[in-house]
Amino acid sequence: MGVALYHSACLEPPFVEDSMQALFKSILYKNPKAIHTCYSPRLQDFIFKMLEKKKNNRPLVIDLIDYFNQVPSNLGTFNLNPLD
Repeated sequence: MGVALYHSACLEPPFVEDSMQALFKSILYKNPKAIHTCYSPRLQDFIFKMLEKKKNNRPLVIDLIDYFNQVPSNLGTFNLNPLD
């Protein structure tokens, strides 16, 4: 999920290498480039937490649900009915 979100935000995967062996090393030892600042620091942090090397440091499914259920107060409410 972290790779997919990173790829969506940056329009490129977090790790790009010429061989599978090099890709495995990048995944294990390198950090992806920073995410553009047009995205909130909260979202950037969340994506990087999902890309943590140690699985115990990654968010749980419940953390994903909590994250996406929270609406920042400055966004107000959304009308999901396009006819209103």
